[in-house]
Amino acid sequence: MLYIISLVISVFFSVMLKTMFKKMLIKRGCLTTNYLGDEIPVGMGLMFIPVMVSGTIPLLFVTDNTKILLAYIIGAAVMGFSGFIDDMMGDGSVKGLKGHIGKLMNGELTTGGFKALSGLLTALFISSCIRVTNINLSAVFPVLEFLMNVLIITLSTNFLNLLDLRPGRSIKGFLSVIILTFLFARLRSPAMAVVFPLLCAVLVYMGDDLKARSMLGDTGSNILGISAGAFVALFGSWYFKIVCSLFLVAIHIYTERYSLTRLIEENSLLKFLDDLGR
Repeated sequence: MLYIISLVISVFFSVMLKTMFKKMLIKRGCLTTNYLGDEIPVGMGLMFIPVMVSGTIPLLFVTDNTKILLAYIIGAAVMGFSGFIDDMMGDGSVKGLKGHIGKLMNGELTTGGFKALSGLLTALFISSCIRVTNINLSAVFPVLEFLMNVLIITLSTNFLNLLDLRPGRSIKGFLSVIILTFLFARLRSPAMAVVFPLLCAVLVYMGDDLKARSMLGDTGSNILGISAGAFVALFGSWYFKIVCSLFLVAIHIYTERYSLTRLIEENSLLKFLDDLGR
């Protein structure tokens, strides 16, 4: 019953907040020019945070792992906050994860560097909570799996941010990760309902994103990325985590030199999936 209540609350707040947040962002001048040259509100991912918090409350009464739920919510909120700072104050002169980290190593903090640092610390925080509660960690390689969880959460956050250059792309990436994790889960359990509030918010909002009426921004892509990575870390099988780790490392190496958008547009299958729903 509490699972149903969680879904009802999540859908209710998603529908209500979508319009309210859009009006608020427009009124406050939180606008950006999209790839078509149109000015649209940016930072709509901010609506995900209250939906996740409200939808998670009923779940706290039906799980023994409240620490994981709280770590997940805190992580999403931190990354949403750092993403919103980047949306509102970001300097486009510094490009790529390598560029922001380079600035950070030289003692200069950019909004992208703050976001990267927040992502790493949040990944360590969530992975530590998983380690302490001994959820889904290998009995043979616990330290290795802990480090792999940190890697997955950190890089998945940035990966969904990289995807968010065209309408709906980041959302499709998030949904793909969630579906694949369900398929290759180490152990399917009611605890997987932790992602349902965010799923509700994403499904309610995605029409606006696909039609380029508003933009998630780094705010939303960060929340989707940290959530996708945490979901894999919590429930993915050992082999699925290895595949995810290798993929994320490879795609980050690739995008430091080449355009991800160009790769998608030159591949007929990826182009079809990218255009779907627009």
